[in-house]
Amino acid sequence: MGVSKTYYENAPIILSIIQFRYNKIERFDINIVKEIAKRFKSNFPVVNERFVQSIVVNNDSSETSVSLEDKQFDGIQVISKNRQEIFTITETKFTFQSHEKYTGWDNFIKNAFKFWDEFNEFFDLNELNGISLRYVNKIKLPLDVKEISKYFNTYLKDDKNSFSISNFQFRFTTLDRENNFNINISHILDTPLEDSVPYIFDIDILYNSVIKNDRELVISLFEKIRDKKNQLFNEGITEETKKIIS
Repeated sequence: MGVSKTYYENAPIILSIIQFRYNKIERFDINIVKEIAKRFKSNFPVVNERFVQSIVVNNDSSETSVSLEDKQFDGIQVISKNRQEIFTITETKFTFQSHEKYTGWDNFIKNAFKFWDEFNEFFDLNELNGISLRYVNKIKLPLDVKEISKYFNTYLKDDKNSFSISNFQFRFTTLDRENNFNINISHILDTPLEDSVPYIFDIDILYNSVIKNDRELVISLFEKIRDKKNQLFNEGITEETKKIIS
């Protein structure tokens, strides 16, 4: 079975994110985005404007003062009825994130492109600055887990010492030069629950080069990123973990 076609009955994906990046849209109008969002109102009824504030630390006087800058508009969020799916649209990014149970690549990308196609048709973007996919996996390890190496092929190890680690988090970045992918991978061992030990395996793959905004070309590149993600996931877990999620 090919890597890209591997299917796990109990897929551990708890968050999936797809993103399009583009040059700043000078004629970006939140009211236009809201009008587009109305076409999806039956499934995505919540539309919120998003604002950000920066903290300002001033050391010019004898005493340090901390204040907040004025709120600045940062985009629109279009949210599903159950708040498990969110589109976040700004002048430079279009992001779709889903906390729903992952039911396969075809459904995920179809849901993302429904809104993207409408948005893209109106603003008529000629090119993209990059695209990316991120998948956060939460795998429930047995409570009696002793050796992480039994379940994952990347882990913390010290041959000179013996010590106990109840929680840890580490992140590494690499580059797939052949495909020009920037890859961020995180591992987190969380606090044990009543019946299991949560382990987070987070894979984020970014393509940061300019690409013509052609639908077939973009989908093809997304599929190549997805295949890379599947490869990294399958190479990062052991047969014991595959039993847990199959």
